Amino acid sequence: MVDEAFGAATPTADEALGLLMSSAESFPAELTAGVVLVHAHCGTMEKPMLLVGQGAIDWPFANLSTPPRIILGLLSSKTQPPEAHLKTLAMVAKRFYDPSAASRIEAAASARQICDILSEPTQEQAT
Repeated sequence: MVDEAFGAATPTADEALGLLMSSAESFPAELTAGVVLVHAHCGTMEKPMLLVGQGAIDWPFANLSTPPRIILGLLSSKTQPPEAHLKTLAMVAKRFYDPSAASRIEAAASARQICDILSEPTQEQAT
């Protein structure tokens, strides 16, 4: 997932992978069974980015009730205020309050489909 976003063995990919692995080991957020959100502040990024991985995920997640099938990795710039990072985290988590969106994400056949669902306007945005 990280290599696809940044290219293999680039400084940004290396930093992002290390930060997300650290998040997975210490404070992963299980949004629903099998869907995990990890997040970090990355020094080499200017804009926030949400990475999506799906399938057999062999990362060391702490304290999860279900092995992850979907991982969402939020990377925010270290230069952004903490409130911006928290707002983005909340926007991602809110997608799982919508039972229809959550079930479609869980049933998606690919990371690309998950990205498409997450990119759809929410009911709040549509009004």
